[in-house]
Parts: sequence; C-alpha cells; structure tokens
Amino acid sequence: MNAALQPSAFSPQPYFSTPPRLAALQDAADRWLGTPFHAHGRICGPRGGCSCETLVQMLYYEAAFLPEHFRIPIGPLDWHRAAQHSIITPFVDARPEFQRVAIARAAAGDLLGFRIGEILHHLAILLAGGRFIHCLRPLGVHWSCLADATWRKRLAVVWRPVVLERGHPGRFELL
Repeated sequence: MNAALQPSAFSPQPYFSTPPRLAALQDAADRWLGTPFHAHGRICGPRGGCSCETLVQMLYYEAAFLPEHFRIPIGPLDWHRAAQHSIITPFVDARPEFQRVAIARAAAGDLLGFRIGEILHHLAILLAGGRFIHCLRPLGVHWSCLADATWRKRLAVVWRPVVLERGHPGRFELL
C-alpha cells in the first residue's frame, strides 16, 4: 500500500480553519436567518423554508465545503418518538468529509448533533462566539448559544468538516 494513503501518514485538516472559509460560512448563515421551518425544504428566505438537515447541507454547500448533491438522510419529523436509533449518526460517521471530535474541542464550522428524546435527531453548525445556527419547527432558522444549559445537555456529537485533499473535502491527497 502507498505510504501516502496510510492513516498514520496523513492527518486531515479542519476545512473551516481559515478566515475566508469561516467568513463564507458566516455569510451563508446570515442569509438563511429568518427562513421558516418547512420539512425537507431547501429555499432560503421568508417565502422559502428548510429543516435542520437541509439547512446544514445548504450552508456547507454555500460555503464551498460540500457538493450540491450531498444529502443527509432525513427521517420523519417525529422519528425521535418511536425510533430506537438515529439515522443521522451512522451516515455522518461513515462520511470521510467528517471526523468526530470531543465536545470540548468544538470549533467554528463544526457540525453539531443534538439528542431529541433518546436519539440524535437535530443538527446545527457552530459559528464564532459559541453561537450555532439551526432550524426548529416553531422558530425557523435562528441562532442559539452552546452555553445555554438546554442545548448543552442535549449535545451528543461534534463532527469536524475536514480537508482530505488540498482544499477539497472527501478526497485523499497523494503526497
């Protein structure tokens, strides 16, 4: 096996580790603020709508991290009430574009997974200053703070978007 492809020879870097990438993510987040909740929607603005899964997909797409065709699995709205497992967790865990990090190491640009009921069923993106952007049924797209006790106790997983090839997520760089 080529040494460049061995895990010990390559360490992915955080995608949102530069000011221009963080600014692109913040700009996208600012555009989506106030968008109402609409199950499976992908349209920005007061006449549009989105869900938490589609919001993170669109923000990462607009910030040039993920391709437009990337889709996080979307379950029924009340999945957390009857399901025994998350459909989001195994999907994101299997994606090379994301790596789990300790909750204490969460940084701007990271994908946050929250428990609703007993399973992970809500997504958000952490931005600067401990704020995160997400979409909830009654409130639409808005900011919340990670220091808020309600959200802090529900935070289950943090995934870091990573670069696997010079500037491009999801591909290995040959050294």
